[in-house]
Amino acid sequence: MQLNAAQMQALQDGAKREFEDRVVAHCHSYFPDQCCALGADETREMVREAIARAGHHGFKVERHVCKFVDLFFTFGEQLNTDPALEWAQAILSDTSIASPAERIRQALRRSPGTPGTMLNSHGRTTPANK
Repeated sequence: MQLNAAQMQALQDGAKREFEDRVVAHCHSYFPDQCCALGADETREMVREAIARAGHHGFKVERHVCKFVDLFFTFGEQLNTDPALEWAQAILSDTSIASPAERIRQALRRSPGTPGTMLNSHGRTTPANK
């Protein structure tokens, strides 16, 4: 059996949606207050944005993408732009660390936040849904 381009695309879209569903469920488990405050549609949109940004950092393996989503939910959408998060930006974009797995590991190890919290503009942790 041979698949045409449209059939291949449909399979890829289905796989992406299944992964997205698993990540959304993960976020509901680890960031319940944030997800409740955001609502279903905004939570899914934030997950989509985080997955896209993970790809820009070279994270392709589902585990690494999910860990990046954890950072994204922990620190917020400013993960790539907030001066208080320069340490994360430096690690995530450090090309001298060739392995994406090592970059995400170092970022998580260095992270002062915990699931369900994020840094405010003063570098202090606050509930993520505030």
